[in-house]
Amino acid sequence: MEFDATGIEPSAGGQGKVLPKGWYNFEVITYTTNDQSKTYPMEGLTKEAKYPKVDLLLQVIDNPEYADCKVFHTVTFLPKGNDGSGMAIHFLKTINQPFEGKLSVQSQDWVGEKLTGYAVTDEYKGKVKNKLGEIKAYVAPGSSKGDQVPF
Repeated sequence: MEFDATGIEPSAGGQGKVLPKGWYNFEVITYTTNDQSKTYPMEGLTKEAKYPKVDLLLQVIDNPEYADCKVFHTVTFLPKGNDGSGMAIHFLKTINQPFEGKLSVQSQDWVGEKLTGYAVTDEYKGKVKNKLGEIKAYVAPGSSKGDQVPF
């Protein structure tokens, strides 16, 4: 293979397009890294407390300007009584998944589910990336608000 690297400065990683702060519609997608080391959704445990979590990749939908944008999102399942324990339940309800009582979480069932999220920016190790500050039920453009999941 031939490649012209003239004028290209070395960099440790790519920087994708960053969404401006605001509300966007997303779809949970399946994604495998180029080196095949990770496939999303990816279930695991948090480093600190070893709580169950699911790492997701969300694709912007319904917005042609940002159609190629993706945002990583983690859903952590905290035990009852811990601050933030209801966030995973809210997420499950938002994407039309079982959310009450004893659950068998099937993260592959989340692929294709849609939600609306408020994108904010976060800087880590010199890179600016998006994360979701808030989520709510997806409402298709042009549909009535009466179709959404009540909260």
